[in-house]
Amino acid sequence: MPLPDPVPRLIHPLPTSASQARSKPILPTDLRQLRVDEFLQARSLNPHSRRAYRQDLQCFLDWTPIAWVDLTPRLIAQYKTYLLRINGETGERYYSDATVVRKLGTLKTFFGWLVNCRYIEFDPTLEVQVPKLPEPKADNLSDELVSQLYTWAATSSLPERNIALLSVLGQGLRASSVSRLDLQDYDGKRLTVEHDKRDTSRSVPLYPHTQTHLNNYLEWRSHQGEALQPDRPLFLSHSRRNAGDRLSYAGIHSVMQAIERDTGIKVHAHQLRHTFGTNLVAQRLNPYHVKTIMGIKSDAVLHRYTQAAEAQAAETEFWELACKQQPPTE
Repeated sequence: MPLPDPVPRLIHPLPTSASQARSKPILPTDLRQLRVDEFLQARSLNPHSRRAYRQDLQCFLDWTPIAWVDLTPRLIAQYKTYLLRINGETGERYYSDATVVRKLGTLKTFFGWLVNCRYIEFDPTLEVQVPKLPEPKADNLSDELVSQLYTWAATSSLPERNIALLSVLGQGLRASSVSRLDLQDYDGKRLTVEHDKRDTSRSVPLYPHTQTHLNNYLEWRSHQGEALQPDRPLFLSHSRRNAGDRLSYAGIHSVMQAIERDTGIKVHAHQLRHTFGTNLVAQRLNPYHVKTIMGIKSDAVLHRYTQAAEAQAAETEFWELACKQQPPTE
């Protein structure tokens, strides 16, 4: 008997609709973005730093479509020129010197990582110089100005909180760190600052007056009927929209704006950190201990406080001498 002809059979059923029948285009993978994601995952960065790195690298990705492996020193130099360009309408630069330095610095760090990971053989940023910035100086406040800030706080609508807030900021803490503090971070004598700028923690001893101001604020909150649980924020917002919630970084900035609005004194929270650092150096505290208390990693940062303290000491000594100086005779 002859064998029947074979009947072909489909392994997979045909799509039941025209939409299913259409083949979906396979999009090419953007290896440039994948490398950026891998770079950010490989580094220990806090959310703020991670966002800044991504924004800087995205600026470069938007400027050129060229693959990482094909970039040359000439292209990096052209990107530097692009960052330094001037707005034809306003006559001003699109980016400040500090921003240009930061963006190029981010790019150099990223390309160094690409070389170390063997994704590229040569770092094209090595031949491109980063503009030099003037040495930063401490933006510290005088004793008179600090006194005026406390006077404002004492007469504000929330004296207990605002006095305590100024006192804690005056201990050298960054506003972002203060906004993250919980009650469990305060033991009556010191604050434990977690997840600071470099994802580290440190213990900050408090002046007796800061302890008093914090205790007064917490006692006031207790009298308001609040149960002071360890996981409650150290500082609360009392705005209509966020009453009872954590005082955020933006909320601390609003307090600084209120000071300027009520007194005419333009001040930002970080100036209190600068003032604390300058005063510690002026009082001859061991520089290593200054760095430990303030969470400073760089000697260059400490140097700005040293300069400010020396300038204060020189001026004080000059006026002491001037008071003893006899006026010239005619």
